[in-house]
Amino acid sequence: MAAPGPDYVLRGRDVLWFAGDAAGVHSLRKIPGLAPQTQQVDKLKLHKTERRLVQAVVAVRSPLIGQTVRDSHFRTCYDAVIIAVQRSGGRIQAKIGDIALLAGDVLLLDTGSSFLRMYKADPAFALVSEIENSAPPQFEKLLPACGTAVVMIAVFVAGGVGPF
Repeated sequence: MAAPGPDYVLRGRDVLWFAGDAAGVHSLRKIPGLAPQTQQVDKLKLHKTERRLVQAVVAVRSPLIGQTVRDSHFRTCYDAVIIAVQRSGGRIQAKIGDIALLAGDVLLLDTGSSFLRMYKADPAFALVSEIENSAPPQFEKLLPACGTAVVMIAVFVAGGVGPF
């Protein structure tokens, strides 16, 4: 199905493909119940809290130029997964692994928090920048935090403890 209408009801295990900018990807990560396909990201062996979204621009003299993502062994070499490639202002409509990289390509990466420090000056990239607040949300901490707040309010209301 190309694009479902507004009345389409999503079911468990439906796979949604997203086309948009990096901020949109970040917004989708915040929605409880939506989970990105992680076959490649899981191979990074990163804890969820260490992951970040990073944009990297392929440099003019990059060793990546002319290689497909698959042939470059990008994930292994850079400990990062390319989740989108933008060229000349548009998204490339191909399987990520089949894309031959060119100078100026903007790569959206799912990677560890150390990527920026490690590859900021790497000759493969003209520019590397982290997307602000791009760490995945930690929904598993939401319930304990809410429970603690409820208990604190209940104790305060019952007069058990002063506010300060």
